[in-house]
Amino acid sequence: MTKYIVKKIGKEAKRAGYVGMNKFAAKSLHFPFKHKHPEHTIEVKPGVSKKYRQRIIHHEETEEYFMKNKKYNYKKADALAQRFEKEHKPFPSKNTKKEMKKIGFIKK
Repeated sequence: MTKYIVKKIGKEAKRAGYVGMNKFAAKSLHFPFKHKHPEHTIEVKPGVSKKYRQRIIHHEETEEYFMKNKKYNYKKADALAQRFEKEHKPFPSKNTKKEMKKIGFIKK
């Protein structure tokens, strides 16, 4: 998995109630996402606990994977990222496609 830079969430996304954001979600939701390396940046709301921050980062990584590599829309990618959270499954960082087939998250 790609190493991400974690930045403070943008004010528009924060006002809308989001606690995390990635480039693809921001584009889909029409929020500005102006970073030097947007595909390697995740925005997180400041002031959250360390454990919750890590959960947000994992959620955004998962969501970005589905939107970027599988071309899923935001709603579907977000639902799958939430499914990973609910099932307490770690997002596979190596051999992602093969591992996701193995645990039943993708079929092709």
